[in-house]
Amino acid sequence: MFDSMTALKQLTRSDNPKDVLKHMLGTRKYYGGDEEDRIGFDFKMCRKCSVCNIYYEAGKDLYRVEFLRRKRGSLDEFVVVETRHDVFWGELKKIFEEVTGLYLSL
Repeated sequence: MFDSMTALKQLTRSDNPKDVLKHMLGTRKYYGGDEEDRIGFDFKMCRKCSVCNIYYEAGKDLYRVEFLRRKRGSLDEFVVVETRHDVFWGELKKIFEEVTGLYLSL
């Protein structure tokens, strides 16, 4: 069973992941949820991508992480910039920081 808040806690390594994302990345919107086996959020200050989706792959007990950017001239269409498969929970933060160049802690 997927718990979106657990995935965010594992990403930020914090008990208040939404506060961390809001203050460190400027996150305002969240996409998906527990019933979709994914959680996504937007962020600012990265030229390469502006949305991150974290999918839970229950059979493997691993994550798939997608980084997207908005399609030019569109508010609700996205283009996949990069995808990482078979991500262990301890690698979420490292991969996010590596791809975006943004940090989740001081």
